Amino acid sequence: MLLSIKAAGLVIGCLIYPDGWDSDEVKRMCGDKTDKYTLGACTVRWAYILTIIAILDALILSFLAFVLGNRQDNLLPEDFKVENKEGAHA
Repeated sequence: MLLSIKAAGLVIGCLIYPDGWDSDEVKRMCGDKTDKYTLGACTVRWAYILTIIAILDALILSFLAFVLGNRQDNLLPEDFKVENKEGAHA
């Protein structure tokens, strides 16, 4: 669950980050064709691309943790399984 929350935060950050590309300072460095979500003469470097890969990684790992955690209950021996509440009172 924590990984999926982190992935959601990274997604929001990646969506908000290009919103500042229309500032005067970025236009001065990258040219007048720079606008929101358009960099003009500049390029997106590895940090942004690696962040997108990290988002996919966090989503895949949180899904695997959930699926494999649920399968683990079936693999436990009977000694380690928790009894039902109905069986404990009987």
